[in-house]
Amino acid sequence: MILLLLAASCVKSPEYPPVCGVGFPDGDISCGYQEGSFSAKVLSSGEFVATIEESAHWLRFADKPSSRKITANGDVYLRFVYDINRSVPRQAKVTLLCGNNQAVMTVSQDGLLSDGFELKVASMSASYEGGMQNVLVYTKIKDLKFDVEYQEEDAGWVSGLHLQNNFLCFELQPNWTETIRHAVVTIAYEGGVSELRLTQYCEGVSSEEISIDALKLLQPGVIEDHIILKGKVINDWDENNGGEIKTVSIDSPDPSWQEKVVYVQNTDGTEGVKLVFQEGCKSTINRFNEIGVDLFGLELKREVNPERYSISDIPLHAIVNSVEGERVEPREKTIAALTDSDLYTYIKLQDVEIPIRKGCYMPIDIRYVGSIMTYPMVIHDVNGDRSYMMVNANCPWSRDGKELPHGKGTIAGVLVYEYCDNFEWDSNKERQLENSGLMSDYISGIGDLKCYQIRPVTKDDVSLAKEVKDSFSEILCEWAYCDSLGVNLTKNYDTNNFVLFPTYTTVQDTTGLNARFYCAEANEKVAIGLCNDFTHLGPYVYGKTITQPENGNGIYDSQGRSAHHWYNATSVSTIGVIYSDETDPAKTNGSAWQVAGWSVNRYWCAEFSTIGITTPMTVQLGTMGCIKGYGAPRYWIMEYSTDGSKWNPISSYTVPDFTYAVPKRFFQLPGTKYLSFSLPSELCGREKIFVRMRPESTLCGDVSSYDGGRVISASRYNAVNYFAIRYKK
Repeated sequence: MILLLLAASCVKSPEYPPVCGVGFPDGDISCGYQEGSFSAKVLSSGEFVATIEESAHWLRFADKPSSRKITANGDVYLRFVYDINRSVPRQAKVTLLCGNNQAVMTVSQDGLLSDGFELKVASMSASYEGGMQNVLVYTKIKDLKFDVEYQEEDAGWVSGLHLQNNFLCFELQPNWTETIRHAVVTIAYEGGVSELRLTQYCEGVSSEEISIDALKLLQPGVIEDHIILKGKVINDWDENNGGEIKTVSIDSPDPSWQEKVVYVQNTDGTEGVKLVFQEGCKSTINRFNEIGVDLFGLELKREVNPERYSISDIPLHAIVNSVEGERVEPREKTIAALTDSDLYTYIKLQDVEIPIRKGCYMPIDIRYVGSIMTYPMVIHDVNGDRSYMMVNANCPWSRDGKELPHGKGTIAGVLVYEYCDNFEWDSNKERQLENSGLMSDYISGIGDLKCYQIRPVTKDDVSLAKEVKDSFSEILCEWAYCDSLGVNLTKNYDTNNFVLFPTYTTVQDTTGLNARFYCAEANEKVAIGLCNDFTHLGPYVYGKTITQPENGNGIYDSQGRSAHHWYNATSVSTIGVIYSDETDPAKTNGSAWQVAGWSVNRYWCAEFSTIGITTPMTVQLGTMGCIKGYGAPRYWIMEYSTDGSKWNPISSYTVPDFTYAVPKRFFQLPGTKYLSFSLPSELCGREKIFVRMRPESTLCGDVSSYDGGRVISASRYNAVNYFAIRYKK
């Protein structure tokens, strides 16, 4: 991340050594004993050399892990990685040298043998013979208290718990019963509690280990043998984005559900399976653990289109082995190269970007956060292929006050295939389920996005450049807001409120402007109105405002400067809204625009030139239903033309109803739906291109159905908050 350069700079002089200021403005760094990474801000007025002391082998530069020195220039962030510390606390010094000036930062890391306590094994199994057992422990804490909770009536078979050297030792009595037995050993110490789960098989019962590859060869259904599924866990729940969130009914979301979802892949990461437990796994399983799960009595489920495998309703005691494992790296793939066998494995998508330059990861009305627990943010890659990045509402970085990254890079995470009813809906499937006796308020999980999705486990998995200049695509034209008053904004709204001029690339003199956006019917322009938007950056996380933001709501001018100021609201009914009140500039001037009176003959339209463009192009759209309730058009089509009269299809799409207070439904979306489509190559090098969006029918939602009504033409509007054309550099 490059900061603004300081006014001073390093200047070479033949007579005097250069004058160069350098320093770490944030001071020293402290780290926990686990492995991790951090970024350190450097302020420098010229080129400098950063050096990690030679003896600190555990600390490295992220970009050059084999080098102890790195050269950089100006104000930058240096990124470091560090290993787990299984010993006593340690320190390392990082020195900056710029000319004759020097600065030193001390990096301190806690040690596992200080205040930490780590069991290397979280779950283990033993044979019926029992005997002495030991589990590796990293700690120097001596004051430990042990307790054993038996899961069955048979008790007292665990004894002699004590710490010896670096091992937890205990004895298991032989299991002469006819059933497998389970126990949970609790180790309490000052500052925390750890658990060890025990499974002891009985005489005459044997188990067989099986890989994920072999599991997929089994017949779906209930497994009647003690088969131990072996694999590596690739997700965790520290940032609340490790798994999908279940919504039982529209008013009953379960954010804790994601802690029950465990994705496990095989040794080489080429096959994966989804496991869903009866209880959360946060205290039992860590990311990259090697685990073994006894599948006896559990049901193997196989789904098709795409083919994927899962096992649900797993008790925690089925985890018979859980051992700390080495970190694995994701396999790198393009979107087009993904296959069904990649599902539920750790993948890194290459050369991708978020093609929307506006707002946060979850651009919704936070009053209805319970109505949408996961948001699919559209992404595409250098080849124009599309996917979605799944972000949970309770994920701390879904709306943390920071804008979306605008450049290219990679996105790593678990490859999933999830449904999002708020984005898509299947009316035929709904009717089938209703006919089978299921109440409509409990019908969910039928919104098929029709593509694989990537689920980042941590924010660090989203490794995209911040600036649009570092993108693999160039923006031909972009409309990101609708404004007629804001002093910081390009005046992109004509005086008659009929035409929007692009906000990027900005043309200050609108005379002869070759790009414009408008609404029309029978070739006559229709007046455009301002509309509330819900792309405020926050910071806001699932039910509460963290801090009061100072400036900016995700709307930026052509130079990347914050253009709109947030209305200083404290009520939950107004937090996160970008208002469209022109009479009060304190409430902004609207960053979305809307039109009512829809029929199949009315359309949004963008006109632009592609002269000089020879590479593939894509189109991006952000659209929203009327916030006044149901009645806006449901089914839409995007079309193109080279003459304004003959139209050809690009893609059909749907616009959900905005979530209404009563009644709320699964298929409503309290915010903007972002889409990205490829444009035909024949549109390159044209003097003028038309791309329009119009209703394909007058079907719409009503109080009880997704598409059982007819458009309320006079008062229900469709809104747009983003439109852009990109081409490959």
